[in-house]
Amino acid sequence: MLKEKRKHQRLSLTVAATLTVNQKIIRASMCKNISQGGMYITTRENLNKTDKGTVSLTQKCANEFIDFIADFQVVWTNPETNGFGLQFTNIDQLNLRSLEYIINFQEQTFHQQ
Repeated sequence: MLKEKRKHQRLSLTVAATLTVNQKIIRASMCKNISQGGMYITTRENLNKTDKGTVSLTQKCANEFIDFIADFQVVWTNPETNGFGLQFTNIDQLNLRSLEYIINFQEQTFHQQ
């Protein structure tokens, strides 16, 4: 059995994300799961394991839209699925609160189903 290495539990979340890597904007990205430490995305673009950039997404929570922006580094790649693990490297307090709000809202929504 594999030991879980993550500090933060991942939450399933499917939402469009925009990446900026090497001053190139990548809009065709999809977040699949997220935590306070990072996220898993898929994209048609090829990313390298050490690429760094900024990720942004907007999630609808109840009757409002919550924006989230963070710096990241690619720490895991799967070329077969075009999947990439992003580790957040810098999140300011406002965006950390936004991320916590999104995660809490998604958890509450999941438990109500």
